Amino acid sequence: MGRKSGRPRGGKHQRSSRPRSSRRESESGGLDNPQGVQELLLRKRPVIFLSLRFLFLAAVLYGFLLIPLPTDPINALATLIAKGSHALLSTLQEPSQLEGTALLSSIFSVNVARDCTGAGGICAFLAAVISTPVSHRLRLLGAISGGLCLILVNTIRVACLFAAGVHGTRLFPLLHEKIWPLVMLQLNAAIFMLWLSLAWSVSRPGSGTMIRRNLLRFLLIYMAIAILGPAFMPRIYEGVLTMAGKAFECDRPNCIRTLEFSRDPGHPLNARITIVDPALMNPDGSGPIRNVDFDALGVFWGPMAAFLALSIAYRSTERHRLPLFLGGLILLLTIGFWNFYFILWDEARHLYLPPTTRWVGETIGSLRSISGMLATACLPFALWVITALDERDISPPESRDNA
Repeated sequence: MGRKSGRPRGGKHQRSSRPRSSRRESESGGLDNPQGVQELLLRKRPVIFLSLRFLFLAAVLYGFLLIPLPTDPINALATLIAKGSHALLSTLQEPSQLEGTALLSSIFSVNVARDCTGAGGICAFLAAVISTPVSHRLRLLGAISGGLCLILVNTIRVACLFAAGVHGTRLFPLLHEKIWPLVMLQLNAAIFMLWLSLAWSVSRPGSGTMIRRNLLRFLLIYMAIAILGPAFMPRIYEGVLTMAGKAFECDRPNCIRTLEFSRDPGHPLNARITIVDPALMNPDGSGPIRNVDFDALGVFWGPMAAFLALSIAYRSTERHRLPLFLGGLILLLTIGFWNFYFILWDEARHLYLPPTTRWVGETIGSLRSISGMLATACLPFALWVITALDERDISPPESRDNA
């Protein structure tokens, strides 16, 4: 009998005669298939729902803090941070005096204002932990330990700023307005990723190492593009931010808005938008004017840097990652633009609108705070989840009985 040529059917070296390109089209939903995007969105449905749940929870948690209550939770948090900073300074033998939410000395003082409590970042962290599909016990432990850790870091920040101001260092404006805000945003994400690596190690053995490796890569990338870049190349960043700020300028009969960067070397990359209504101005040039002072680096570049660093550090095998990344980038720019435009409208309405009732003003102010928190602290993370994660990464872990 003659020998049969070829390998036995069913052998482990059997190769399909189907072309590789056809297999790739089938796996990716079809490269030329108009239904590919729809199938992609269906596969991404779990992470889209997770991101929407995260954004909703963050808005609800932060909105709850803005509700007028007999005891203001944000003011209570500011008092706690001030007391903790005072205790830390006393331990380091740095003299200070505590009055409410202020740390005082004979030559310098700092006050823990509402915007300095990090309440928005804490709400974003808690929303991310609650949205993560792990056990309730792990979520509770993560929320308590991570929340306390963020408060501790903010306490260290306030003490560091007070010491920098007391000793007359010129780094205080840079630390206060540039370095620490970016560091706090980075630490919010880093603490969550560290908790996630521990939680994943319990529910998915072997996955914690990968998350910790990605976390280290994220920290290094974020430090390079968000912190070291502006510090060593301020002129380049000023040019980029000036181009971004031009979108908010206008010169119309009913509105004049101009953007100007601060020339104070102690406050680099700070900007001011001046809003003028020509119809309300007097012939001598006097009249009502609104000024919007802000940190252009934090407003325009901070969320973008977080999204870029997360997307670069956390690699994915998803074939449609590039279109998703570009789509997320465009969406982040669009929402960031409209969020800042809402801030400008809120300032401009004071020029020509009659005084509103108290509840209307408080509602608009709360919406402004919530929209800013979502655009700067939450949206980059939510878009990264949609862009970088596959549905198998965030699905609830199977029980051992079903394994």
